[in-house]
Amino acid sequence: MKILAINCGSSTLKFQLIQVDHKDMALGQEQRLAFGTIERIGGHGTINFTAENKEGLREAATVADHGEAVRRMLGWLGSLGLLGPGGLEAVGHRVVHGGYRFTEPALISSEVIDNIEATSHLAPLHNAPS
Repeated sequence: MKILAINCGSSTLKFQLIQVDHKDMALGQEQRLAFGTIERIGGHGTINFTAENKEGLREAATVADHGEAVRRMLGWLGSLGLLGPGGLEAVGHRVVHGGYRFTEPALISSEVIDNIEATSHLAPLHNAPS
């Protein structure tokens, strides 16, 4: 099973693509397939991606917004065949502050998105990109 973990900051996107072979695997036995960051989203920034096979992408880039950052990340992962057969089974995303509404993980739904937007004032630089 491939799991994509994402963390959007105010001007960054960080990710890891992890392979978990069976649900009984102990924590720490998963295989990291790829990881990376995009820094200074909204201006002149940097892309720094690395795959398990050590193939990487390092470049200066202007990334307009978090949507473009996600498209670049997915495009790079796809170009390496890491999103191929079987694709992703799960995506996890860290939200900085969920107020009283979110005190544990939640499955994304339109209601959850609305509630994240409603709590964006608690962490305005981080929740909006989330």
